[in-house]
Amino acid sequence: MSFQEFKSQVKNCVLNSLTNLSIDFTEFEPSIPKNNEFGELSINIAFSLSKKLSEDPLKIANKLKKNIILKNYNLIKECSVVVPGYLNFKINYDTFAPLILFASVNNLEYGRINLGNSEQISIEHTSVNPNKALHVGHLRNVVLGDSVSRILNFSYYKVLIMNYVDDLGLQIADIIVGLKYLKLPANSDDDKKFDQYIGDDVYVKVNEEYGKNPELLNIQQKILEENENLNSATHLFAEKIINKILTSQLETCWNIGARYDLINRESDIIKSEIWEKIFQLLKHEKLTSYVENGKLKGCWVIPGESEDDYKVLVRSNGTLTYIAKDLAYASWKLGLIKDPFKYNIFCTQPDNTSIFSADFNELNNSINKIISSPVKFTINVIDISQSRLQNIISQTLNKLMRNSLEKNYIHLKYQVVNLSNNTVKQLGFKIDKSSKGVKMSGRKGIYVNADDVIDKIFMNALSELQKRYPDKEANFVNKIAKQISIAAIRFELLKQDLDKPILFDVDKSLDLKGETGPYIQYAHARASSIINKVLIDTNLNLKYILDNIDKNTVSIDSISEKNLLLSISKFPIIVEQSTRNLSPKLIARYCYELSYNFNVFYENSPILNESNQVKKITRIFLVKSFINVCCKSLFLLGIEAPNKI
Repeated sequence: MSFQEFKSQVKNCVLNSLTNLSIDFTEFEPSIPKNNEFGELSINIAFSLSKKLSEDPLKIANKLKKNIILKNYNLIKECSVVVPGYLNFKINYDTFAPLILFASVNNLEYGRINLGNSEQISIEHTSVNPNKALHVGHLRNVVLGDSVSRILNFSYYKVLIMNYVDDLGLQIADIIVGLKYLKLPANSDDDKKFDQYIGDDVYVKVNEEYGKNPELLNIQQKILEENENLNSATHLFAEKIINKILTSQLETCWNIGARYDLINRESDIIKSEIWEKIFQLLKHEKLTSYVENGKLKGCWVIPGESEDDYKVLVRSNGTLTYIAKDLAYASWKLGLIKDPFKYNIFCTQPDNTSIFSADFNELNNSINKIISSPVKFTINVIDISQSRLQNIISQTLNKLMRNSLEKNYIHLKYQVVNLSNNTVKQLGFKIDKSSKGVKMSGRKGIYVNADDVIDKIFMNALSELQKRYPDKEANFVNKIAKQISIAAIRFELLKQDLDKPILFDVDKSLDLKGETGPYIQYAHARASSIINKVLIDTNLNLKYILDNIDKNTVSIDSISEKNLLLSISKFPIIVEQSTRNLSPKLIARYCYELSYNFNVFYENSPILNESNQVKKITRIFLVKSFINVCCKSLFLLGIEAPNKI
């Protein structure tokens, strides 16, 4: 039961009215008016029919109203006509309220819609090069991918979460140059996290040395080639370093609330010979050709209109480009190639689930299959700068499979994250007063580690909580501070439009009064406090009431009560929209609207001091319903809902 049922009844009653008037017209949808004083839904169909029937819209609207039989629709209280021709509909709260409250309080599945039918999909996110720690820009990728995974799971998709590791690129050669040729220490002297040490010290130092000693670039190329020999000592050395970096990166991701199912390495794709199979298919379908002359002589390419538009797959020396490797990888993710891997546990996560990786040694505890063949679709969470490459892969796969994959390979793209000058200053970095924020570059060492941002927000939250709860145990205060800090980060990164850059500010993200994660958590904590007082201060049997609600124990009168109830009733609709659009932003903005309406309700509707028993019970129900829906909404964003703040 949700607002959708009311909307369906409104549309059906208008369709029946059209039938009674012998008017063939179905292309209309009820909409929510800006001012709900006239009703909760409005239809402007009369204006469309006016052109078709050459008749005044107001006259048409009155005809339609006259042929609507409201007794057939239990959720509609009233239909009215408003100049110049709108049909407005009001909810019958006597019927609507008990149904919504009962469903949202007693039905654990409230809000879930079976859109996925247990079909398997895959989503790849994070995929940070294993040569540095995550910076704050990567956090947008992590929380976006994690939240989309949660939403799809909630809608009954079977989601496989992947993290891709490019373990054969130049950045790996740079690390080996630093550790083996420049003899840089294998670990930092100050117990810095390993991924931070490699990115902040080793990687930056190596790139500085390239400028001083160009001969090192020859060594870099030699190491790059050696690393692509998957049986070489260089590759085995790199593998150990990469696993150590990757584990350190995962600690950051776990700290922000993400989890994974599978680690995919570029070298695994090469070892599996997936590329050879895709290469043969590309040749068979004449989607690639060998260049006999010119600057690309000896290369296999995807042809374009001119030589400058050619996309190289195999270089003249036989090595593969990123496009080739990504084509092979994408084909495997989609299940177009039979899964060649067996899998072994890479590590165990804080939630006690396992991350698997390919196992070429076929250990005793390896498993045979993770990817169902084929998956329904695969999602790639990658920033907008990779759009061209993603389009090439998508278009090539679509041609390869003869136009059957157009909607199966999805690039979920987003804009970059910059830090406000205020945040950069708090983190101890120099600021450029002429700019609004800091743009990051790992190669130049100009970036802010995600760990530093997370720690800074945690310390700010902890400081405020220690003032509020001076006598509370440290474990309690630390736990709440952690929940608040993660909420601040995730909500700030998820509430924004994906096509717009984010200017992230530490202080604004923690605000309890604005459109922030902590604001929503505070509303939930306030509601939880009310329920606790109800249990302590009244003789009402809460469980009995919640299990036996009917129209005689519900009274929805005030605007604040109605607005809160309407917000609660729209949760299933928002879940469906966010699932279909892969948009956590819709959940984030819904969370804020829900919490705002609760706070207005709280300020205007006394509960414990309400003398009317029916109104008191109704308001208790509204509070409990808000708690349930708020918890679910926050979970979809990867945010916890503390009972106290």
